[in-house]
This record gives sequence, structure tokens and C-alpha cells, in this order.
Amino acid sequence: MRLWEQSEILYRDQIKEPFVKVPDWNSLRANWMTLKRIRTVQRKCNYLLHKWDMADSSLCECGEMQAIKHIAETCPIKMHEEGLTKLHEGRAAAVKWLDELQIRLWLFLSNCVTCLWLEAISNNIFEFLTMSRSTICLFDVDGTVTDPRQPIDPSVRLYLIDKLKKKSLIGLVSGSDISKIDEQLGGPEHTAQFDYVFAENGLVAFKNGTEFKRQTIVDYLGEEKLQKFINFALNYMSKIQLPVKRGNFVEFRTGMINISPVGRSCSKIERDGFEEYDKIHNIRKKFIESIKENLPDIGLTYSIGGQISFDCFPIGWDKRFCLRYIEDEFKGNIHFFGDKTFVGGNDHEIFNDLRVIGHAVTNPRDTIMQLNNLFNK
Repeated sequence: MRLWEQSEILYRDQIKEPFVKVPDWNSLRANWMTLKRIRTVQRKCNYLLHKWDMADSSLCECGEMQAIKHIAETCPIKMHEEGLTKLHEGRAAAVKWLDELQIRLWLFLSNCVTCLWLEAISNNIFEFLTMSRSTICLFDVDGTVTDPRQPIDPSVRLYLIDKLKKKSLIGLVSGSDISKIDEQLGGPEHTAQFDYVFAENGLVAFKNGTEFKRQTIVDYLGEEKLQKFINFALNYMSKIQLPVKRGNFVEFRTGMINISPVGRSCSKIERDGFEEYDKIHNIRKKFIESIKENLPDIGLTYSIGGQISFDCFPIGWDKRFCLRYIEDEFKGNIHFFGDKTFVGGNDHEIFNDLRVIGHAVTNPRDTIMQLNNLFNK
């Protein structure tokens, strides 16, 4: 019991004694085992079976990712309508739900020792399998797997997670923070399907959905330099005339500062309009040149990314920063896909890094085409 109390099992607080049947329980052993699998998140569902190549898809009948939490809580077809607390109590409604549930979450093994062993290692099996793959594909987000600042096309997401992941580890590296990546990928449950996610160029790093490293720009610059830089940027933007200006011109992130002359709260139409205006008038390029001229010792470097902004971060903290976490494991087998690979673009440095095999793409469709050419030869 002490191990149970100290564990980080998802539903632990709702279960006082996980191995004791609740009062009045009189159901089949199969249902009791199913309830235990829900309690301990030991799952035989499409999410895991697909990773083991035992199912064609990781999706549920309702179209969402079929993980144990989804089945029990949110699936419009299969969820327990009285909620998880009542399910854990194992009363009549819970027994009925378990009886009718078509998906069995436990493994039909006759050897009890083998069953216990498999249960103990099931959460580590996929990590073991993926570690045997020697290649990783890293993707920029905007313009590479999604259209700029737009949600990912479900067919692109399905291709990356259900098909490519069987052949290579997959990762994302973006200048955006994790909340924006989650938004574009369709939610954190989808972002977590990527083996690695490097938000803010890797200054906030995730592996298998769990954060394992974080760096901050405040610690690097100090408050005095930081305010000097922000004051200069705001003063510069107050003097430039654009077709439109909105709000959120300076966005402070964990490892960088994002500057948007038009303002990040602009609409999609205004965003597209600024991008075309910037191509003619070089608003962002001139802005960066002015910062370099007036603040030569600030210790930052700059890269243009997306449609409306540019990133400012300590020298060496561009997208190459994330490579420190994977270069030893995947030496010579790191593929990077990005659309802003030109000089000054935020994919340029990592695209040209000797540790990386770079692939310049134009949009998500081009990304899929190049992946097919690479892995289906």
C-alpha cells in the first residue's frame, strides 16, 4: 500500500485500496481486471496497440486518439456517463458499463507470472522499441507541418503519428511556446505523441510528453539589459507607420522575446496583408538592422519566422540549441524539415548545421511528399 500511496498513478486519489474489491461487488473476473486496468492506466487500447504494430490505427471509433482516459471520460460512444468516481466505486451502473464495453483492457494470458511481468513493463515497451530506431525527423511547425499559425490538417497529423513514427522517431522544434504548439497540433494529447518536442528552440524540452529541461532568457540577460532592449523595441515601433497596427507587439517567452511590428493580435487577413507588405518594405529586416546598430553589445541574435514577427534570443540559442539533446543518440541520422531556411530565416542555422540532414520545404503537402520520397524508396 505504501508504494501505491507514493505512486503517480493518474486516478490514485480516488482509490484507497486498489487491490480490495468494493462492497457488494459481484461481477465477472474480466470486469474486475478491466476496472483495475482503468485504475492503474495499464492499457490495451488502440493508442498502445498501434505503437506495437498490433492495430491499424491509434484512433477510437469517434475519431479521437483512443487512450484509456479518453475511453473512460470523454468518448461520446463509450465513456462512463456517471464519471470516474462512480466507476471506481464499482456499483451497478459501473458493472453494466463494464459488461457492455466492447474493448477489453486486459491481456488474455493464462500464465499468471507472465501476466504480472507484462503489466509491470507495459509502460516501457514502446520506449524500448523506439530506442532501437536510429533515425529522427525534426519538423518546424509553421509552414512545415501546418499552414502559418493555423491548426494542423488532421491528415498530416495522422500521417506523422500513424505512419512515419513506425519508421523513425519524430520531433517538433519551434520558436513558439508549448501552448501555441499544443493549439496548432490540436491539443496536448496530440503533441505528446511526438517523441521529442522542443518549444522555444529547445529551451523548454519535452520527451514523450514530459518536460525534462528548461532555460530562461532572464537568467542570461539580467533585468537591466532586458528592459533596455524592450524599451528600444517599443520606441522603434512607435515611430513606424504600417497599414494596420494591433496589439501584443512584444511577447516575452521563457527563452526568447518575440517582436511583432503589426501586433500578434492581428486577424488572419491582417496577418497575410502584413506579410505581403513586409516583402516589399522589409519592415522586420530593417528593424533587426537598427537593433544591431544601436544595441551591439546586448548579446542577442535575431531570426525572422512566420508571417508577422521575428525572434530575439541569446547568441547560440537558435534552433540548433535542441540538438544537444539528441546529437549523440542519432549521430548522422537527424533529418530536419523547415520552410524558413534562407539567410535570416529561423530555420537557416539548423538547416545548415553539419549534424543535420536538411530538407527545405514549402508547405505541409511538400513535407509529406519529401517524406514519402525519403522513406518509401
